[in-house]
Amino acid sequence: PPAGPPAHAGGAPWLAGLAACLFSYGGFHQVTWMGGEVREPRRTLPRAILFGVAAVVVTYLAANAAYFRLLPFAMVTASRTLAADAVGAVLPGWGRRLTAAALAVSAAGLANTLMLTSPRAYFALAREGLFPRVFGRLDPDRGVPAPAILLQGGLAVALLWLAGGDRMDQFVNGVVFTDWIFHILACVGLLLLWRRGEPSPGYRTPLMPLPPLVFVLGSGVALGATFLDPAVRRSSLLGVACLGAGALVFALTRRRT
Repeated sequence: PPAGPPAHAGGAPWLAGLAACLFSYGGFHQVTWMGGEVREPRRTLPRAILFGVAAVVVTYLAANAAYFRLLPFAMVTASRTLAADAVGAVLPGWGRRLTAAALAVSAAGLANTLMLTSPRAYFALAREGLFPRVFGRLDPDRGVPAPAILLQGGLAVALLWLAGGDRMDQFVNGVVFTDWIFHILACVGLLLLWRRGEPSPGYRTPLMPLPPLVFVLGSGVALGATFLDPAVRRSSLLGVACLGAGALVFALTRRRT
C-alpha cells in the first residue's frame, strides 16, 4: 500500500518524541552498579557500555528500517504494537503471536536485569549510612541483598498499579525524564572536575570537554521538549513528583539518624 504523507518535523510531537527515544538507550549506567563484582572494572565497564550502546543503535536502526519497509507511514505512526504489525505483514496469523511472545520474553529479561542491578544501589546507600540500614543486609544463605530486592519489587508493583495497563506510555515518559536528569548532572559534574583540573582515579574521558558538552546539550533539548506536548508534560511532572517524594523520605530518614 502507498505510504502516507511525510511527518512535519517542526512540531511539538516530533520534539517530544525525542524523550521516548532516550528510553531505548537507557540502562547503560546500570552496569556500573555491578562494578564491585566484575574483574578489572576500569577496563571492562567502559567497553561494556560502548559495545552495548553500539549494539542497541545498530539494532534499532535495522528495526526501524524494517518497519518502514513493511508498513505504510500512517500505520507506523498510529500502531501501538509496531513490531507485531510489521511481522504480521510478512507472516499473517501466527507471526503476530510469535512476535508478542518474543517481546514478552524480552520484557522479562529487562525486569530480571533491573532486579539484579537496582537493589545494589539501595544496598550501597544503606552501607554508607545514606539509606535505612535494613536494606544493607545480605541474606545469610544466598549472600544477596534480599531486603533491597524486596523493596525494588514492591516499588515496581506499586508503580505499575498506579500507572495502569493503559497508561504505560506515560509511565515510561516519567521514568525517562527523571532518569536522564541524573545522566545530565553526572556529565555536569565531569565538566566541573575537568575545569578544576582534578585528576580522575579511574576512567579518563577522551576529547574533553566535547563528549560531556554534546551529551548535556542533546539530552537537555530532548528533555526540555517533553514540555511542548501536554500529555508528555504531565507524565514528566509525575516523574518529578516521584523524585520529590523520594527526596522527602531521604530527608526524614537522615533527620532520624
